[in-house]
Amino acid sequence: MVKIKALDASAKKWGSRASLAGDDFESGVKGATWQANAASEVAETNYKTGVTAAVNAKRRQTGINAVSDATWKDLTTAKGKDRYTSEVGQPRAQTAYSSGFKPYHDVISGLTLTDVRGARGAETNYNRSKQVGKALHDARIGAAK
Repeated sequence: MVKIKALDASAKKWGSRASLAGDDFESGVKGATWQANAASEVAETNYKTGVTAAVNAKRRQTGINAVSDATWKDLTTAKGKDRYTSEVGQPRAQTAYSSGFKPYHDVISGLTLTDVRGARGAETNYNRSKQVGKALHDARIGAAK
């Protein structure tokens, strides 16, 4: 039998060491280069192979079934609330939002809808929604090419 530290002791050690590694994390990210390799045909083939294998093995479904609603909610709210509120107010986040949403904002603001807005539930309202949806879809698909 292999002698190994107790799991709770190992987890505690990991937590205490990892919590001090912020500078190492930052310097690792700043020193990394990834785009040229990630954009290569080899990387694309590897990505497709990996995703296909994951789909075939139903890894997504397995992962979903491994975590309860209560668990992901607890973990997400414990981390996410503070991260979300501290980040979305930052100018860089607002710049990222603006640049990401701009193509769709331009599409919506440039539309001339063929139907006049009708009373609640009117068929013309659905037609208007379909026109907006189609224009946004076409912009998204066009942006992906």
